[in-house]
Amino acid sequence: MLLFGPYPRIVLLHWLATPLCLISLVSGLRLQATSRPDNLSRALASLLPQGDMYGLHLWAACGWLLLCCAYLGHRQLSQRGRRRNPPSATLPAATLKGHHPFNHWLIHLGRWLVLGLVIIGLMLWLGGSTFAGGRLLMLHRWLAWGLLVYVVIHSLAQWALAGRVRAILLPHLPRRHWLTAVLVTVSLGGMSSLARPAWLWLTQATLPVPNIAADLIITIDGDASDSAWQQAPVRQVDTLQSGNDAAVVPVQIQALRQGEVIYFRFSWPDTSPSLRHLPLVKTAEGWRIQQHGFSQRDETEFYEDKLAVLFARHPDAAGASTLQQGPQPLAGKPAHITGRAYHAAPAGELVDVWHWKAVRTHGFNQLDDSHFGPAYPTVPGDIHYTGGYRSDPLQAGGYAENWSWPGDGIVTPKRLPRDPALLAPFQQAGADDPNLYWGLSWYETRPYSAQDDHYPIGTVMPSVLWKTRLEGDRGDVRAVARWYRGVWTLEAARALAATSRFDLELQDGIYMWVAVFDHSQTRHSYHLRPLRLQFSGGVRL
Repeated sequence: MLLFGPYPRIVLLHWLATPLCLISLVSGLRLQATSRPDNLSRALASLLPQGDMYGLHLWAACGWLLLCCAYLGHRQLSQRGRRRNPPSATLPAATLKGHHPFNHWLIHLGRWLVLGLVIIGLMLWLGGSTFAGGRLLMLHRWLAWGLLVYVVIHSLAQWALAGRVRAILLPHLPRRHWLTAVLVTVSLGGMSSLARPAWLWLTQATLPVPNIAADLIITIDGDASDSAWQQAPVRQVDTLQSGNDAAVVPVQIQALRQGEVIYFRFSWPDTSPSLRHLPLVKTAEGWRIQQHGFSQRDETEFYEDKLAVLFARHPDAAGASTLQQGPQPLAGKPAHITGRAYHAAPAGELVDVWHWKAVRTHGFNQLDDSHFGPAYPTVPGDIHYTGGYRSDPLQAGGYAENWSWPGDGIVTPKRLPRDPALLAPFQQAGADDPNLYWGLSWYETRPYSAQDDHYPIGTVMPSVLWKTRLEGDRGDVRAVARWYRGVWTLEAARALAATSRFDLELQDGIYMWVAVFDHSQTRHSYHLRPLRLQFSGGVRL
């Protein structure tokens, strides 16, 4: 940049800002089309890029930070040389032609728009998407729309006043500067790629994991009243409900290490527990799944509460860059039924996913251990393709849905209760009864037969069948959750060492995210910046 005079510098800065503006806008529009679709983002959906949009948006943000620093340097150099070289002596005639007062005002407006977006973006990253109750995120979104409108108006103004829209992509630079311009452009891309991991490292948050004495007792019961928890610092992560800028779900997290075991406590508010999971109701046509979105993989009413915990080696945004957005973000793979996103890790990476499910894992004292890996191959006959998301291998036990194929919602149950009286509590229960988990033990049921199906129309039956504890990799995390006075508390424990290739060793420096599902199948709260586990050296007594 020092090799350029004032005019070549400002032209180059404008040229570099153009692709950054385009990348920021299209990635931001894809983020909006996924979380809060509106008519315009839906209309543009087919033109928008797909894949790791949070990663691309963060890369562009690092580019903007570097470009802002370069612009400040340009301003400093220009102030020094302004007295010796008046603007009319250095600017080409075509450029002077475009110096209309309206165009001059537009240029200043664009600078303030970009500056506002960069500052608010920094605040959202450092303070979380929930900063200022989600209002900053809404402001960031509206400023982005303003920038899109500005780009259109600015281009039209340049064409009307100076006839040089072509200069946006092919700026007027002396030939001797073009090689340097290309080198600077490539350097900016490389520096942005380097700045992204550096920025992630510099802005990381930590979750202290103190060592505790071996004689302290921690009971995994969802109560968290054990004295050991008084020694663990509390970190609160404010998660934002996807699609609702004002729906903030704070999650309090603690962690302890005892020997070769690590313990976690998670708690989050929920005004009422959701303990129904796609119940069946008897109709004149047969048994029907109660649902208002399950057929589109988007149930938000007849579904259980859940919590997901992600562990990864790298701190990239959106769960270590596992959120692949778009209707078909994975090349050569099926389109997603919701048209929003798949979870799939980059090649060679693994993200350990702990999935607590209020109904399906109830009574096992375990949660469902899963993972995000690279996109799996498609298998003919699969009900739905899940990208890189799979449960860990299961040897025996677990739970099952009480149907073989959901079809159009009318199903034939796999099993019926041995004693019809087992269904009595579900006929009078309220939807939010905190004491009634909507499931049946596999061993209290028998195979379905039409002769036994004498239940009257209107009978409601749980669809979850509990077998036995999960055996194998899928069941290696002990966990119990309890809802009490508007708060879920989940306690979990696992060995530090990874017991299979689908798990990560939980050690100092591992990154963690959490996501809350409030009676929702796929829509969950989220946060961008992870917590880094920070183990202490000594034993606290």
